[in-house]
Amino acid sequence: MRQFRLKRQLEVKNSHRCVRFLFDEMFKQRMTQADLADRTGIAYDTLKHWRLYTMPRISDLEAALNTLGYELTVRKVKDARD
Repeated sequence: MRQFRLKRQLEVKNSHRCVRFLFDEMFKQRMTQADLADRTGIAYDTLKHWRLYTMPRISDLEAALNTLGYELTVRKVKDARD
């Protein structure tokens, strides 16, 4: 495992909350983007672009979350009338 730097990544407010959660959890677990890229098979530049420019494919996001010990699920939004 690479040496982790205790420098928090710049937070980009335009990224999806799932992507923000992914990078926050990587920081908590002290995992670098390079480590996640090696473990998932997703290119390092692809991960960097998720944070800055693009939206991830669901399968890639799920693979990254699974590596961190999470799963991506779908649930119904609670209606105010319920």
